[in-house]
Amino acid sequence: MVFGFDTRKLDATDYSALLLADADPGLTATGRADLDRLIADRIPATELWQRMRANQQWSTFEASNVWEPGSWEQVVTSGQAEPGWAMRNVTGIQTTHYVENGTDKVASRERTVTIGMRCPAPGADVDRCRLVLIGATVVP
Repeated sequence: MVFGFDTRKLDATDYSALLLADADPGLTATGRADLDRLIADRIPATELWQRMRANQQWSTFEASNVWEPGSWEQVVTSGQAEPGWAMRNVTGIQTTHYVENGTDKVASRERTVTIGMRCPAPGADVDRCRLVLIGATVVP
C-alpha cells in the first residue's frame, strides 16, 4: 500500500488514515509522532495530489522479494529489539497508470522500502502485525 494508491478515489488524508489504521496501538507518543511524519513524508502534497487526480493517476505495487535487513539481525541477536518487533525490506514493481493529453500511459519502476512491525509474540500484546515504521531509507 505504500507504493500503491489511487488518486481518483482517495484523498491524501484518506490514504494516510488507511496506513495509520494499521499502526501499533502500543507506540509511545514519540513513536506515533515519528510514524505520522514518516507516512506524511511519503504522501504527495495536496497540490501535487490534485494534479495526479486530474491525470487520473493510480498505482499498484507487486512485491517480488522480502528479506530481513542484515543490520536488523544484529539488533535482534544483541537483545535490543522489543518483543515481536520485525523489520523487512520489500522490493517490487510499482506500476503507475495515468492519462496524458488524452492518452492512457503506464510507467513501471522497481522500488524498495523498509517496513517495521510489531507482530504477535510473548510480551508483544498485539493481535496481528502492526505498523511501527516505514523507513525513510532502506535499512541495509
